[in-house]
Amino acid sequence: MEVVKEFGLVEWIKRKLQASLSAGASPAASSPARPATSGKSAQSASTASAGECDDEGMLLIIMLLGTICTDEVVAKMALEGGLLLLLIEILNGIC
Repeated sequence: MEVVKEFGLVEWIKRKLQASLSAGASPAASSPARPATSGKSAQSASTASAGECDDEGMLLIIMLLGTICTDEVVAKMALEGGLLLLLIEILNGIC
């Protein structure tokens, strides 16, 4: 919990999710389908502008959120910070 507060991770995650939402819910929603690769392709790097994440980056951010929310205090901070609503909005835009 101290690390989350010290580095402002909840706010950082919120900014990343908001950037993704304002970019059209997800870079994947606006970019053409691309083959699965183990590394970043030039196409995936070009679809994400400053502040946005590509699909892999967004997945890592969501996994980080899930991990840090195993702490009850951090989960409450995330909920009060509106992260759950942002995730729902993103999912509604891509599903």
